[in-house]
Amino acid sequence: MKKIGDPTPPCRRCIAIRFFIGAVVGTALLNLLSPQTFELLKGQSTLTLSLGFVGTLAVCAVGKAVLELRDARDR
Repeated sequence: MKKIGDPTPPCRRCIAIRFFIGAVVGTALLNLLSPQTFELLKGQSTLTLSLGFVGTLAVCAVGKAVLELRDARDR
């Protein structure tokens, strides 16, 4: 069991699980609070949606790499 003051970062699997759970909960909350938001996606092809999703992940990956580079440079 992890202690509160333990500086060890979580493993990549734990990070991926947390990201997935956050995305599912966020999508469910968005659908409950604002159902008309998903009507914007109506009629879009699966290719368009998948390219948008992969593009968003790519932007996140580049942003993370830039932040890690900045942190490594500061050391």
